[in-house]
Amino acid sequence: MDSLEFQNLLEDHFFTDDLSESLINALAAIGRKVPITSGSVLFEQGSRHDCVYVICQGTIRLEMNVPGRGEIPILTIGAGELLGFSPLFEDQVMTARAIALEDGLAISIDAKELMELCEQNSELGYRVMKKIAGAYAKRLVATRLQLLDLFEETTTYEGSGG
Repeated sequence: MDSLEFQNLLEDHFFTDDLSESLINALAAIGRKVPITSGSVLFEQGSRHDCVYVICQGTIRLEMNVPGRGEIPILTIGAGELLGFSPLFEDQVMTARAIALEDGLAISIDAKELMELCEQNSELGYRVMKKIAGAYAKRLVATRLQLLDLFEETTTYEGSGG
C-alpha cells in the first residue's frame, strides 16, 4: 500500500494523529487493506493471531466468553482505533472475540514486522506503544464498567428476597 493511500485511509484518526509523514510511510510499507464483512469474526478469544488492525471504517464488537453466561459484549470500537494488539507481546493469545457489526475496512499490520520496525525506529516505537497504552486504558475502563454491571446483577439477584 502506498503512503498516500495509507494517509487517506487514516486521515484524522487517533492512530496517525501525531505521526510524521516518514513514520506513516514506514507503516504503509508493511500495512495492507482488509475488507471486513458484517458478522465476520476477526479473531477468537484464546486464539493466536499474527496481526494488528487499525479500523478505518465500520464498527467491531469485542466480546468475552463468561462461563455460564456465554459471550458478553465488552466494548465497541470504530474508525481510527487499534484492534488485536495482543500479538505484539510474546506468547500472548487474544483476550476477546472480535466480530464485525457492519461492513468496513481495516489496515492489517503483521505484528512481527511492526515490532521489528518499532525496534529499528525508536520514535515510531514510542508512538505506537503510546497508542497501545491508550487503547489498553480504554479497554480497562470498559472492563471495569462490565464488572460493575456484573456485580450489580449479582447483588440485586442475591438480595431480592424472592
